[in-house]
Amino acid sequence: MNTPTFSLLGFDDDTSTMLQDMHQACTQAKAWDWIKTFNEKSFMDSDHPMIGEISKHAKYDHTRATFGVCMRHMENYAKHGAEAYAWKYAKNEHLRATFLREVTDCECKRVGRAVAAGRSFTGGPHNWETSPCSCKTAV
Repeated sequence: MNTPTFSLLGFDDDTSTMLQDMHQACTQAKAWDWIKTFNEKSFMDSDHPMIGEISKHAKYDHTRATFGVCMRHMENYAKHGAEAYAWKYAKNEHLRATFLREVTDCECKRVGRAVAAGRSFTGGPHNWETSPCSCKTAV
């Protein structure tokens, strides 16, 4: 699985670096299924062994706060998929389309290319302008 380039959504360089590092750490720790079912109050205060496994793979020197914030982002990404994540965090439609082109391999990819190229897109199984598709392409 490729680690998405979070700066494509409009995050600043530092935030992007932290999120990319956390995504890679979660992938290396094989934590995505665990994240999808996480139901504790806080990642920072969790004593689950997977937290240590993720931390072991993180290269960024996270504080407790940055670890917790980044894990909430990973939770959102894992539970709702790349497209819903992009709809929530992209600063504009062009950035969302660019991000989705990188991380998805579905109808969204074709739509994303059209939107990024400035062409309108009206076909497909969903209304790209108003809602995410149902492909559930995720981590």
